Amino acid sequence: AYALMLSFLSDKVIGLLSLSDENTCASIFQKLKSTYLRDGAVNQILIRKRLAMLKMKKEVSMQEHLNEVNGLVNQLKSCGVKISDMDIIVYILISLPPEYDSTKSAIENQPSEHVSLRFVVSRLLDAEALLKDRRVSETKSPRSESSNDVAFSTNQRTVVCFKCNKKGHIARFCDKTMVCHHCGNLGHKRRNCRYLTRKKPPFKEAEAAAVSFVVGEGEVKKFIVDSGASHMCSQREWFEELKPSSGTVSCAAKSSLLEFAGTGVMRGRLKNGQEIVLKNVLFIPKLNGNLISVKQIQKAGYSVLFKDNKAIVKGKNKTFVLCELNSKRQYISDFIPTVSNTFVAETEEAELWHRRLGGSGNHALRKLGLPTSDSFCENCVLAKQSAEPIGKGNRRRESAPMRMIHSDLCGPVEPATLSGERYVLTFVDDYSRFCEVRLIKKKSDIAVEFKKFLKVNDTVKRIRCDNAKEYVSGELQKVASNAGVEIDP
Repeated sequence: AYALMLSFLSDKVIGLLSLSDENTCASIFQKLKSTYLRDGAVNQILIRKRLAMLKMKKEVSMQEHLNEVNGLVNQLKSCGVKISDMDIIVYILISLPPEYDSTKSAIENQPSEHVSLRFVVSRLLDAEALLKDRRVSETKSPRSESSNDVAFSTNQRTVVCFKCNKKGHIARFCDKTMVCHHCGNLGHKRRNCRYLTRKKPPFKEAEAAAVSFVVGEGEVKKFIVDSGASHMCSQREWFEELKPSSGTVSCAAKSSLLEFAGTGVMRGRLKNGQEIVLKNVLFIPKLNGNLISVKQIQKAGYSVLFKDNKAIVKGKNKTFVLCELNSKRQYISDFIPTVSNTFVAETEEAELWHRRLGGSGNHALRKLGLPTSDSFCENCVLAKQSAEPIGKGNRRRESAPMRMIHSDLCGPVEPATLSGERYVLTFVDDYSRFCEVRLIKKKSDIAVEFKKFLKVNDTVKRIRCDNAKEYVSGELQKVASNAGVEIDP
C-alpha cells in the first residue's frame, strides 16, 4: 500500500512535501490532508457562494450541470458541513434558466413528502428531453410569419411579388396595383392623392375672429372693446344691479391680479340711439378703464365683425356699429351708461351703513355691495388709538443669589387638590431665575408661607410683588419687617 500510494503521486509533490522520509501510509495521508484539504470557514463561504451564483450554460446538458452541482456539494461535505437534500434541490432550481420555469413551478407545487432529490433529477432530465424534441420539430417545420389569412405555411421573407419582383409582400398588397379613385393613377390611394383639393369651409360672420388692439391707456370713463376679457367696469354708480361677489382677474398691463367686488347689470345707449344692456359685468374698483367683451357678446347670440375700422354687431333683427378704431389703434365705444337712481341715496347712506356695521371699512362694504364713503370718522380714529408702550427703563439684576425674590399668587384653581389647596404661591430668584412653588388653601396663609421661606433663605433683602391686597396686608408687613426684608410692590 505504501508503494502504491507513492506511485499515484508526482515526483514534484513527493519532493515538495518530503514524502519519501515518511515510513507509513498514515503519515503520508496526514501530510497530504494538512496541505491540500482546506476545511476553514473561508473555503466554506466560497463554495456556498459558487453554489448560489451557479447558472446552467446553454451548451451544457442537464446531466453535466447536475454533476457540476454534485461536485460542489461534495467539496462542501468534505469540509465537514452537513447539507440536506432539500438544500441541494434549492441550489439546483436556482441555477436553472427561464426555459425550465414551468418545470420549477410543477416541482414547487408538489407535496413536501413527494419531493426528493431523485424525483427532482428525473423530472429535470425528462424536461430536457421534451425541450430538445420541441426544438427539433420547430427547425423542421418553421412557423409562418405572414398574416393569419394565408392558407398555406410560408415565410414572409421568401414571398416574392410577381408585379414588382420584390420580397416581403404579395401582388394583392403591392403599391403598383393600387388605383387612386380620384385621379385614376397607380401607386397611391385617394387619401394620399396630391391632386385632391380639400374644400374650405364657407366664411361665416357669426364665427368671425374678433381682434382688439388695446395699446397704451385711454380715457378712464371710456369703454374699450376687447376680444378675450369679460365685461369690466370701475364705476360703481353705473350699475343698475350689483350682487356682492369676490375673486381675482389677471391684468396683462400690470402683470398682476385685480380683485373684483361684485357682478351686476349695466344699461346705457350709444350715440346713434341704440340701447345696450350688459350682463355679468365685473365691478373692479382698481381697474384703470372699462372693457366690453366680444366673447360675451357672442355668447348672447350676436356676431361681431371687424370691418373698415369698425366693429359691427349683428343680431337676428338688428345691426349696429358698436365702436370705431381711433388714432391709438384702439376700438373705443361711445357707450354712455345710465346712472342708477339709487346711487344718489347710496352716497348719503354710506356713513349710515358704516355705523350700522360697527365701523366697517370701504373694502368690507364693497364686498357686501354697499356704498362707500371717504368722509372722516372721528369715532373710528379714537377707537384705533393706542397708548405708547411704557419703557422698562434702566434695571439692574442682582449679582448674588437669594438677594431679591419675585413673588406672585395664582388662584383659586378648580378642582382643588386632595388636601384642599386652591392657590399657587411662587418664589422666583432674580439672579438665577430659580423658581419655588408652594400650595396654600387660603390667601391669608401667604404670611405663614413667607415666614417659612425666609427662615430657610435668610439672605433675602427685598421681595418684589404686584401690589395685591394679600401682599400689602398688615400681617405680611410684620413678617417682613421682623426679618429685615423690604417689600417692593
